[in-house]
Amino acid sequence: AGADGGAILNGLARTLTLGNVTLVKNSAGGSGGGINTAGTFTVANSILALNTAPTGRNVFVGGGTATSNGYNLTDSNAVAFITATGDQTGVDPILGPLKNNGGLSFTHAPLSNSPAIDRGKDLGANGVATGRDQRGSVRPVTYDGSITPPVGGDRSDIGAVELATGVQPQNAVSRKVHGAAGPFDIPLALTGPVTIECRSGGATMDYQLVVTFPSPITVASAAVTNGTGSVSSFMITGPQGDGSSGNVVTINLTGVANAQRLTVALFGVNNGTNTGDVGVRVGMLLGDITNDAAVNASDVSVVKSFAGQTTDLTNFRDDVTANGAINSSDISLVKSLSGSALPPSPTAPNPQDQ
Repeated sequence: AGADGGAILNGLARTLTLGNVTLVKNSAGGSGGGINTAGTFTVANSILALNTAPTGRNVFVGGGTATSNGYNLTDSNAVAFITATGDQTGVDPILGPLKNNGGLSFTHAPLSNSPAIDRGKDLGANGVATGRDQRGSVRPVTYDGSITPPVGGDRSDIGAVELATGVQPQNAVSRKVHGAAGPFDIPLALTGPVTIECRSGGATMDYQLVVTFPSPITVASAAVTNGTGSVSSFMITGPQGDGSSGNVVTINLTGVANAQRLTVALFGVNNGTNTGDVGVRVGMLLGDITNDAAVNASDVSVVKSFAGQTTDLTNFRDDVTANGAINSSDISLVKSLSGSALPPSPTAPNPQDQ
């Protein structure tokens, strides 16, 4: 990381034009974790996110002009010029790791639940459609017909990678066994804001995600791609399930930190026709019974109201210790966590952005 412009430094009287670009995970010691520009800067159908710097973590505009030609995505809501048709601000791009996704260079491909999918427009640096992504794959491709593209969009994916038609999960849950009361599931949102897992993972912070697909699949590997924690194992079951093929994937996690948004990816999900990488997200916040991303008096009040009850489908979120009964240990734990919260979401103002 240099002093300014972690990836690109566009100097005074210089011209920089980006189209169909993914610019993420760069850093600068000064300003502009992704880009520092003092000249003429234009960007279209690109992802500018997850960069870091003391000032302007994605883009720092130090002079000249900065213009969006539309269909860009940033995880900041304070990049002032990203306001054109199709632009998305304050959203997590939900990308896979930098790896070989085909082509001559490694890329960050969107996971199955990325807001970049089918919401862009093929716009090269000269403003003309390229017909190809960075790997040479054809674009646009319709990945999910249920997605409504923005006005003028052509269903291209935003950024450098155009996903081929992939495999999409039917649903996902966070499952935990509550002592003798048995397992209870928290349904997880596949898109949009994360659902909160509010129950304890025990001494080693162990959790279990269960992802169901509409038909049998195989999976190459699984990993945590965003957040603190790791996949200890995964198993595939369901119809014709034998541990390697089926339609239900159980992912065991360990070392999961509290107060974070966690993304878990299943790589190489193959249903015999299509192959792709699937993402599942969950908000980890112990004690957040009300699922509002903060632990406060409301959570304490709710758990107190169920004290003395055996855990069942109507109250299992209140059994935060997951021992099968709601009692003083749950009340004490929630009280001790009062004031904790998920970190500000990407939509929250960030004074370091410009």
